[in-house]
Amino acid sequence: MSATGKSVSGAVKGRTQYQKGEEIYILRSQIREAPYNPRIMGEGQEKRLRKAIEKHGLIGTLFWNRRTGNLVAGHQRLKQVDFLEGYPAKTAEYEIRVTALDVPEREEKQLNVILNNPSVQGEFDIDRLGQMIEDGGLTPEEMGFTDSDMAFLFDGDPRFATLFE
Repeated sequence: MSATGKSVSGAVKGRTQYQKGEEIYILRSQIREAPYNPRIMGEGQEKRLRKAIEKHGLIGTLFWNRRTGNLVAGHQRLKQVDFLEGYPAKTAEYEIRVTALDVPEREEKQLNVILNNPSVQGEFDIDRLGQMIEDGGLTPEEMGFTDSDMAFLFDGDPRFATLFE
C-alpha cells in the first residue's frame, strides 16, 4: 500500500532496510541536548527558523537516541519550539514526536554531524532555484534567504539584478 492507501503496482520488495528508527511521542523533559553538539546559529538565523516553524509547523521529526537520552539532530528546531511553547518558563511540559534511535554514542556523534553537514547535503541548482523565484512566485525571504545569501548565490545573474539594488 502507498501513503494514499492505494495498492502499489508491480512487485514490492517490502520496506526498505535503510529506514531506521521509530517515530514516537515523548515528553520534552526526556530530551537531553547533546553536550558535544557543534552546530550553532546566530540570532537572525534563529528568527528565520522560528518564523518558518510558526508558519509551516515542525515538519519531520527530531532524532533522539534512546540509549543516551541525547538529541542526535534537531537542536536548533527544538530550541525554537521551546521558545514558541514557552518551555520551561511558561509550559512545564509538552509532548513532541521524535524518531527514536538506539545507537552507541560514537554512532550518535557521527550522525549528529552527518545530518547537519552541508558537504553531505549537496548544493543548490542555481537555475532551478532562480526559476522558483522567477516563475514560482516565491520570494527569497519565504525560503529563508537573507539579502547577502541571495547576493552570493545570484551575483551577476541579470534575472535577479533587482534583488541587489
